[in-house]
Amino acid sequence: STTVYLATLERLAPLVDRVETVVPGHGAPITRERARKVLSEDIGYLRALERDGPRAPLPASRRTSEQQRLHVENVNLMV
Repeated sequence: STTVYLATLERLAPLVDRVETVVPGHGAPITRERARKVLSEDIGYLRALERDGPRAPLPASRRTSEQQRLHVENVNLMV
């Protein structure tokens, strides 16, 4: 659920502030600043998804065709 996912991301935020580098579950390591940005974008997207459903905008850095496909899946899971 988006509620549980949001709570998880919000619990991660203070941990990100304590490190210099974050190693995500996929992709290359990222800086603390980049991790903060990703967290902020993801939290904003999930809140918009709860509020606006299919009209929720994807973060600017994730507006690829693959991310659009995943967005449709996310919306369908909420119905």
